Amino acid sequence: MATTADRYGGAVQALGLTLLTYSLTGSTTLAGTLGTIKMVIAYGFALFGGLITDRADRRTLMVLRAVLNGTVWAAFAVLVAIDRMTFPLLVVFTVVGTTLGALIGGAGEAALRSLVTVQQYPRASAVNQARDASADVLGGPLSGALFAAGHALPWVVGSFGYLVLGLAAWRLPPLKPAAPPEDGVGAHGGSERPQVSGIRWRGLRVLPVLRDATEGFRWVLDRPRMTALVVISLINNVGTFLVFTTFELGLLAEGASSAQVGLLSTAEAIGILIGSPVAGRLTDRVATGRLVVLSQAWIVASYSVALVNQSFAVVLAACFLETLILPTNGAATSGFIFAMVPPDLQGRVDSAQVLLVGVPVAFTSVAAGALVAGPGIAVGIAVGVGLCALSLAVALFSRTVRRIPVPAQWTSLVEDRVEHHE
Repeated sequence: MATTADRYGGAVQALGLTLLTYSLTGSTTLAGTLGTIKMVIAYGFALFGGLITDRADRRTLMVLRAVLNGTVWAAFAVLVAIDRMTFPLLVVFTVVGTTLGALIGGAGEAALRSLVTVQQYPRASAVNQARDASADVLGGPLSGALFAAGHALPWVVGSFGYLVLGLAAWRLPPLKPAAPPEDGVGAHGGSERPQVSGIRWRGLRVLPVLRDATEGFRWVLDRPRMTALVVISLINNVGTFLVFTTFELGLLAEGASSAQVGLLSTAEAIGILIGSPVAGRLTDRVATGRLVVLSQAWIVASYSVALVNQSFAVVLAACFLETLILPTNGAATSGFIFAMVPPDLQGRVDSAQVLLVGVPVAFTSVAAGALVAGPGIAVGIAVGVGLCALSLAVALFSRTVRRIPVPAQWTSLVEDRVEHHE
């Protein structure tokens, strides 16, 4: 309930910010710039957010997020309601709210990992993906309706979501992550880590904070199987986002309405909703490595139908088909990484993945725009499908990925569980 309220509140506020920015300024450029500011902040603070998640009680962080973000956006709603909101003030509130989310917003997902077993996590992850998809389907229309009824209403609803988050999180048991080892030996057995002196404040080394923050990168890159999974995810995400953005921009360039373009996201969300119920059963019964390969192949096949025909119906069908497999792929890979990551590194490994995969994806919109404006939509789709085919090739030729077993046997892969610190 806690993370669901958070997710729905965020979905309602996201479109509301765009609508309010345009209402205040009349500029689509400024509305788009606000989205860029949010993305830069989210990536900029991701490493430190992961470190905080790994050092503090996750229940406390969830309650703190509810109080702080709830206060910020409740004050925002009041200013909008009394017609005192200006664009500079909107930017300030957005920066503050996004920064808080980047620093302590990851506690909810980490809390889930603390509450379920390794074998249960794939199913729990599939449920979360279905929830996120439903928020994407309902959040936009609900935000638009609320904004039309009263400009402050999206943030009133969002603040209520933070209230539910705080109350639900308060009922959870303490969720303190495992303390990092102090004797130079990894929690799962491993090589010694050099002792780094520094001022301590409530368990957080102040001086060597950057080293601690980047430890998630070192953990991933020290393990060939994890590195391969991140590379597959990186290439696949760049390819799929490039195809989807090419779909959007190509349709707009051909005169499609904004409502038609919006249906692409709806088709994707519906695909995730339909695919989520079977994801848990598939991850339990089919070897994870095989699911990774099959998922990449499914994505290539789904998008390939648009290589020869870019009509709206075909593009819509491609978006729907591609996302049917996403819950299964996400549950299998996320669940496997969860099983392998030591508890005291979960937040930082998550942050490392966000940065390694998310930063390149951030540039796909620019690439898609250039391809649509230049060679055309068909070329943009071909480039994206080619990247998805490359991720499939990496999965096929990576023996360490193909050999990942079913969840019940994940703990046998001790080479990935051993904690290593240089």
